[in-house]
Amino acid sequence: MENTAPEARAELPAAANSTRGCPVCRNLQPSVERYESKTIEVGSLRDECEYCQLLKSALAHLSHGRATNVFMRSSKREPIRITYHHDGDPDGRDTPIEMAELILYSHDDSQLIPELGTLNPYPRSTDLDASIDFIGEQLEKCLTQHKTCRRRHESPLPTRVLSIGSSDSDVRLVELKNVRARYVTLSHCWGDKQPARTTGSNLADMKKSINFTALPIVFQQAISVVRMLKIDYIWIDSLCIIQDSQSDWELESVQMCDYYENSFLTISTAASSDPTIPFLGPRDETWWPVKLELVTPRAREYVYAQRLAKTSEEEGKLFTRAWAWQEAAISTRTIYFTPSELIWECLKQVSPQRYIPDLAASDRLGFSKVLSSLRFNMLPSNFDPAVYPEAHNLLDNDSDTSSSSDISISAPSPRFVSEVSRPCSSGSSSGSSSSDTDMMNYIWDMWDDLVAYYSRRQLTFATDKLPALSGVASRVHKVTQSRYLAGMWEENLALNLCWTRVDIGAQDLMSLPMAYVAPSWSWASIPGGVEAEVERTIESFEPGFAIIEAYCHVPGLNPFGKVSVGHLVLRGQVAEVMLTCDNPQRSTSYELSGPLEKWNFSPDSALKMSSGDVSRARGGQGLSKFRARVLCLYIGASYGTSEGKELNRREYFMMVLGNSGDNNGSFCRVGLASSKRNLLFKDAPELEIKLM
Repeated sequence: MENTAPEARAELPAAANSTRGCPVCRNLQPSVERYESKTIEVGSLRDECEYCQLLKSALAHLSHGRATNVFMRSSKREPIRITYHHDGDPDGRDTPIEMAELILYSHDDSQLIPELGTLNPYPRSTDLDASIDFIGEQLEKCLTQHKTCRRRHESPLPTRVLSIGSSDSDVRLVELKNVRARYVTLSHCWGDKQPARTTGSNLADMKKSINFTALPIVFQQAISVVRMLKIDYIWIDSLCIIQDSQSDWELESVQMCDYYENSFLTISTAASSDPTIPFLGPRDETWWPVKLELVTPRAREYVYAQRLAKTSEEEGKLFTRAWAWQEAAISTRTIYFTPSELIWECLKQVSPQRYIPDLAASDRLGFSKVLSSLRFNMLPSNFDPAVYPEAHNLLDNDSDTSSSSDISISAPSPRFVSEVSRPCSSGSSSGSSSSDTDMMNYIWDMWDDLVAYYSRRQLTFATDKLPALSGVASRVHKVTQSRYLAGMWEENLALNLCWTRVDIGAQDLMSLPMAYVAPSWSWASIPGGVEAEVERTIESFEPGFAIIEAYCHVPGLNPFGKVSVGHLVLRGQVAEVMLTCDNPQRSTSYELSGPLEKWNFSPDSALKMSSGDVSRARGGQGLSKFRARVLCLYIGASYGTSEGKELNRREYFMMVLGNSGDNNGSFCRVGLASSKRNLLFKDAPELEIKLM
């Protein structure tokens, strides 16, 4: 590539000889030792050390002088990764402490930092020809070396696709029944500006011809990419679904996940926050490297410092969107055009065009090894959790196809089978072998992980919370055969109820949307992120209640989509506590107190009290401090085990209940609380309650 890093330089003073090794920066020498736990105060960087000054200069340029301390991570032949904190902005306004990250690298082998990793010059723009070269290389590898990926070759076309032809005058909407062909899907961000749309009134015209120049730039560029790949069809949601037809949307939304899964390639335009912003073209200077000159008595050479995308917003607005998460998770192959990098992902591996760290540990791409297996109904029949010591890092290296910049996912081995036996309910072991139980525990934990990643994503319409996850849910159901209940699974319901809102400290609690999304006992009922409190693969759980009835009504055609109503009838121990709230919108302002103990309590959402009853607040409702008696339902206890023996660290969970507002004596969930001691329910009576 001809584009190189900008010529910004940091001239370093000719300092005293530091070849003996600096006690602060250790001469930036990569080694087996990692530096995550070692904090280096920026103020302690030594003026007499050339390497300290190099680091200081990099921070001065890329953090604008705001860095206060750094963590260094290094390994041989890899760029040095530096995470730094800063606690203010250039204007001195009070802002929270933030983290950012940069890398140090060279273009050629370094004499002064012998084990420093090398990278090619950074392309300052996303060029169509260079992008096609990279995509072509990855496609060739994928089609010839990846058996799992080859299963997706030519597929039935969606109901409607764009036929793009070879010239701009050839673009039109077509409906081709019983045709199998390669096609590309587009994953894009609608933004505030409505993209070009197909409606009932212009459908006939769209079938005749589409004015290419009238399309938004993202659509134009996507079509150009597809033409370069010599593929005839592309599926774009706003053009291929009749946008003002509820019936067409319902029919197509049911099949949307199949469209992405069966497509030859998905183009993800993460660099475009709406269809008017091109994803091909110059990159923002934020990501351009800074060229630094390292001068010692032994030699003089150049080292480059470059910022890395740290947040979802920096990686691209599309990575904050819930629909896009599912599109990425379901697609067989995806090419991500991010603001700073071009990234390839397929069922086998993840490969950046240049460099991205920690692909295996990131939820950026929405990839899960288990999800990949679930697509083809293949899971290990003799699964052993010991094989997977970390539930969050399941990506294995493959010496045949991976390079230093690739993450490779092992294909299913011959021991994978196409069917698994249905698991028993929590607390029961009859009819299920140990290996099947371990396998199902693993699946349920991975579902919890997927929900945790997904729930942090944003939606334009709150009512899309379940539809935007329905494709992934359908794949899990296909293997487990468990009944789906508004984001929960009947076979794992006891543990599924042990979810909690992600702690946001002293930030304001959100009120619920006015529109109904899900029953209160489902994580999908609240906006924002959630996480599971119990991991089945490393903890045991004793349910404290019985499920009498579980029901959800799905009014549409998608059995994993929107629900209009749902309830649980549970029988378990119920106790009364006092709930005190000083500020309903602050998560730290709630407290529960029983006869023998008190708990800090972070509710699912802002709460309100009316006529002595506590309930979840919805948008626009007035809030004030309150003190009221509420009921708690005992959910169960979790505990760790080691070599078959119970460890002495139990956690007792209880669901805090409020008034559902249906005037029939039913309840709603307002939050989850836990205790290290089970004093509250020692002599509590058993009651049957209905949760809405």
